[in-house]
Amino acid sequence: MRRKLIARFMVAVLGAAFVVAASPGPGVAVPPPYAGTSSSIDADWSISQGGAVEFEGRLSFYPGEVTSAQTLRVWRTDALGFHTLPDVITDAGGDFFLTDTPIHHGDNTYTFQYDGTTSQAPGYKRVTVVVDGTTSALSLSAPSSGKRAAKLTVSGTLTLSGKPLPAPWRLQVVRKDAAGSTTLPAITANSAGAFSFSDTPPVGGNNTYTVTFVGNNFVTGSTRSAVVSISHDPTTLRLTTKADPKSWAPQVTVTAYLGKTHTNRKVCLYAKSHGEGQRTLKCGNVNSSGNLKATDLISTRTVYTAKFTGDHRHAPATVTQVVKPPANVAVALISPSFKKSGKYRVFHRKGNPVTKSWVSPESKGTCMYYTVQAYKSGKWRTVSTSKCHKLSSASQGKYTWTGKRTVGVNYRVRAKFAGNTANKATNSDWAYFKFRN
Repeated sequence: MRRKLIARFMVAVLGAAFVVAASPGPGVAVPPPYAGTSSSIDADWSISQGGAVEFEGRLSFYPGEVTSAQTLRVWRTDALGFHTLPDVITDAGGDFFLTDTPIHHGDNTYTFQYDGTTSQAPGYKRVTVVVDGTTSALSLSAPSSGKRAAKLTVSGTLTLSGKPLPAPWRLQVVRKDAAGSTTLPAITANSAGAFSFSDTPPVGGNNTYTVTFVGNNFVTGSTRSAVVSISHDPTTLRLTTKADPKSWAPQVTVTAYLGKTHTNRKVCLYAKSHGEGQRTLKCGNVNSSGNLKATDLISTRTVYTAKFTGDHRHAPATVTQVVKPPANVAVALISPSFKKSGKYRVFHRKGNPVTKSWVSPESKGTCMYYTVQAYKSGKWRTVSTSKCHKLSSASQGKYTWTGKRTVGVNYRVRAKFAGNTANKATNSDWAYFKFRN
């Protein structure tokens, strides 16, 4: 027997032991009891230049020898399934010959079966030939980024190892984005294996292009992917706030405006007051004018935020507005002893009026400035302005005026809160006073 190996195929024989048993083939009945004679099949193979597998074998009986032509059933099993081959007829001495050309790479298992007779036991032989398929490989070149709704081009090369590339080879293309997967038109590699295709991605974000060569019976398939980051269209998102600038605890109207988008019309409004965590004011779809409104009551600096999460075409967007309300500042003239005359407190000319102030929210350590004015020549004129007087731990301040005073002249005093991170600078109302002898 002879054995040859051609470079196109790599072959191996598995399960070479003889088997004497009931037939493993389909639709074969075990023959009636026989007179103790066994059968065995031997087979050796070789590969022809054209890629065909050639088998030489012998059917043997024990004891005794084959003395007439016998029939062997043959089939081949591969990745495509079960294939019945023509029966093989031995010569008078039991020798036989078979030629077959595999139709798929990988394991090709040949089964030779003798069904037996009333005097001869059945037997079979399996031989596995491994056919080495041609290996394929893909390379891809794609831009790292691109614009939505703008054309981009992906190119690549298909190569087959150890084999020329007869054109055409068709390739499958799939684009996967945030909206799902889309099968693009199939493309064809030229005789050098080169190919390219263009696409206009409709969805922003990562777009993954996957090119697949499915292969065939003797060429293995391969797949390659490339990711292109596609920019979203810019989103118009504006935020406005409206509040009473004089109220120390105003009601703020917060309005978000969302411009044109593809599918998502939802906006969320958030508020974060000084020293507190973020809270949700409102989430929902904007109205037909593109607006979403909410109201809020504040007493300290508050950052308002509008957020749009984006959609397949439009980018996420976030905008903020800061509202810093004034502090609540109150003053009162408390000493020395005085009497009231309408809105005026009347002090003795030799006494030094004391002004007390209160600020909320609590603003320990913030500067307070006090201004004293006198009404002269038909108008109020500033006669004194204090330096910084810091608020106490109880958010209170005190100021004693020791300036020159005149009986018969009307005076007034007010406190000014210098402002801090939580509240803007604020003046108190005026407190009025005058002197007597």
